[in-house]
Amino acid sequence: MNQQKAAMTEAVHMMKRIEELETALLSEQDSLAHAKTYIAQLEAAAVEEHALIDKLSGLLTRIAAALKGEPPPLTMHDCSDLPAKAAQLHTAVEKIEAEAQRGLSLERNARSALTTIYMLSRRKP
Repeated sequence: MNQQKAAMTEAVHMMKRIEELETALLSEQDSLAHAKTYIAQLEAAAVEEHALIDKLSGLLTRIAAALKGEPPPLTMHDCSDLPAKAAQLHTAVEKIEAEAQRGLSLERNARSALTTIYMLSRRKP
């Protein structure tokens, strides 16, 4: 009878241990599912970031070519000086626009002067 009682006690302990292991296994499976979901999210983000990097790289390459001309075959422009090049270009455009505005102003003044001269010449004394 003692052997049966000991065997029953051992069986109860084993059942509790099996339940504990099953609970731990379910918890680990849940953690694994969350980890897989997180990894899938990271992979999707990496794909998006790679696409963005490709897009911005192409844009930077086109900007460099626009500011510096096409590079020789099998080479790329150094892009570190592009902000300075763009600033130089912007300054040059501002100067040209200012000169054009001055030219328009001079033209308006000349037309006004010519109109005045014409009107004065048409007056009867």
